[in-house]
Amino acid sequence: MFATIRRHQKWLWAIIIAVIIVSFVIFFSPNVSLDRGRTGDFGTINGRAIGPTQFYDAYREAILGYFFRYGTWPSQDEASRTGFDPDRETRNRLLLIDVMNDNKIQVGNDATAKWIANLPFLQDRRTKAFREEIYGQFVKTVLREKGLGEADFERFARHEVGIQQLIAVFGLSGKLVTPREAEANYRWENSPLLTDLVLFSASNYLASVKVAPDELAQFYTNQLSAYRIAERVQVSYVKFDRTNYFGEADQIMTKDTNWMQRINEAYLDRGTNAFLDELGKPMSEALAKDKMRQEIRHNYAMQYARRRAGEFDNELFEKEPRKAENLAAMAAAKMLVVKETEPFSLEEEPKGLNVTESFNTAAFKLTADEPLSLPIVGEDGVYVLALVKKIPSATPPFDSVRARVVEDFRQYRARELARQAGASFSQALTNGLAQGKSFPDICAAAKVQPIAVPEFSLSTRTLKGWDERVELGTLKEMASTMAAGAASGFEPSRDGGFILYVRARPSVNETTLKQDLPQHLADMRLSRQYQAFAEWMTHAINAARMTSPSRGAAAQ
Repeated sequence: MFATIRRHQKWLWAIIIAVIIVSFVIFFSPNVSLDRGRTGDFGTINGRAIGPTQFYDAYREAILGYFFRYGTWPSQDEASRTGFDPDRETRNRLLLIDVMNDNKIQVGNDATAKWIANLPFLQDRRTKAFREEIYGQFVKTVLREKGLGEADFERFARHEVGIQQLIAVFGLSGKLVTPREAEANYRWENSPLLTDLVLFSASNYLASVKVAPDELAQFYTNQLSAYRIAERVQVSYVKFDRTNYFGEADQIMTKDTNWMQRINEAYLDRGTNAFLDELGKPMSEALAKDKMRQEIRHNYAMQYARRRAGEFDNELFEKEPRKAENLAAMAAAKMLVVKETEPFSLEEEPKGLNVTESFNTAAFKLTADEPLSLPIVGEDGVYVLALVKKIPSATPPFDSVRARVVEDFRQYRARELARQAGASFSQALTNGLAQGKSFPDICAAAKVQPIAVPEFSLSTRTLKGWDERVELGTLKEMASTMAAGAASGFEPSRDGGFILYVRARPSVNETTLKQDLPQHLADMRLSRQYQAFAEWMTHAINAARMTSPSRGAAAQ
């Protein structure tokens, strides 16, 4: 396979922040354990038992699939955010492989190598040349650190090509898009929309709000949940600060005589405009390379911090019984500093700490029975936590939050007034247009000032010069069903509400249409093909006789 890829001579592993090592540490540090230790029954697929090798091969491919979609390994936090379920994705992968086998789809080395070579982010922007040393470093450092090998990557690539063939077969009906249909769709998506917006903002009605004591008290009673203090937690911690390990990092860099060469190569690969200072201006070559060197140093130091935190944590968990006090005792024995956080909620960043959401998640999982955490990686160090106390949720006395309640009440009443004014104008606008009056005259009579929205179409992605007081997606959705000269009803928003008026819908530029139509037709066919395949895939999953040992029922 290596030789096959080299014959293509057209790609480069170029997902680099500064140099290879830097990107490996920042982007490819694994946070999900590959070997979950499952033995025995792995379920069945269409009556055939799933073996452990078959299951874990598919599991590795599912993890690689996540990596290629998001550019990172699926840590617990990332997987939760993206809705990634490793077991579900593994079984979906098993199903696709099973369908490939049933349809006798076999992918050769050349097709696999070509798929790898054509990955856009693996191509050198200048030479498109294959870099053997970068590929080797990727396999050696990135994949092996995750417990993966070159064979896993090749198998993943081979199956990706097979999936493309499945899409071509089972998504074939989606390609049946005629040029006439594509032209109609192009006209619909690209027809210019000239619109005006009448905004009714709460800020314009704040001065009219009167705060009556009885109404304020009732508002507070009705909104108690908004003022309730969330559950909080307080933890003690030992921090293994990255800066404590710069000495070890410097020793590694002293022994590694090739890092400066890699920095030079990375600087040339990325180009001078890739390194900007705080003002957004390109750095000098010397400053850019020094920044890359510091990134390497910092990330080597973080590796040592993680290692030392892991050693400390392993020793801590060996002490029985497990108690929160063990953290302070062991820290004292090792001459490490223990600190305490201020109480914080799940949604609050702990004061004075530069940490990620994983810190909060770990802190709130601590209990009296399990008061100690695993190492938590922050932005500039690694933490080991112990539970100090949990503070239950509580409702504060009215007097302690009175100022906040008054402000919230004023905003609430101002929105009501804005919406009442918007609804009243909407009725006047409907009646006026029906009577043949012009939109500008109706606005002038009501003393409202319409705002001209920059020209857009349904295919517009960003609207230059628009401050998004009303989101572009909302404008497109509303205008798509409106004729020229029509006005929407009053549309409530968080700030009050608005009315949209369509002044005109000019025709598309015919010259532009002729130029764009071939690509638009191709894009439509490809999109419909994927839609058809997705529908087939959903049906195949529902129809598959697939069982899981964890549920003993059809896998979802």
